[in-house]
Amino acid sequence: MKGYPSAVAATLLTLCLSAWPASACEAPAEESAAAQATVFGFLQRFGAGDFDGLLELLGEDFVLHQAPSLPYAGRWEGHAGWLDFLPRFLGTWADLQIELIDARTCGDTVYLQLDFAATARVSGTRVSMRLLEVYRVRDGRIRELVPYYWDAHAIREAAGGAVDDAATGEGPAED
Repeated sequence: MKGYPSAVAATLLTLCLSAWPASACEAPAEESAAAQATVFGFLQRFGAGDFDGLLELLGEDFVLHQAPSLPYAGRWEGHAGWLDFLPRFLGTWADLQIELIDARTCGDTVYLQLDFAATARVSGTRVSMRLLEVYRVRDGRIRELVPYYWDAHAIREAAGGAVDDAATGEGPAED
């Protein structure tokens, strides 16, 4: 199965989220609530198309990690990286729908379980899958975002099978 690594990561995160009681977090409740409020503010602005307002919630040291097999692969750093990434992502998809299924927060880390559905502009193929996102928040700003698509291979195929070399630059940084 070509989507195996993404599917395994998504499955493991889903299992962890579903079995993780809120009481398992030892971080102060205020820290968790503040981190979740920042991420939910980000989602609301994204959903409303307030892309300039999103920058207010991203730290200058923000890093977005996208899997190497995605059409918008790479490590996107800072506000400039976000502004480069966003048109590539939105240019890939039409009829984008993202629905929040579950959210868990512990301290500065927010885990979101989402349903992702969109139509690839290149092929007209509709993809629908589970998506898990891990956010790290500090001082009221998102510092890191790591999405895990259930099947990154399906996304790549729907988007025409090519990875955008301009997006990857030197390739994604090794973590």
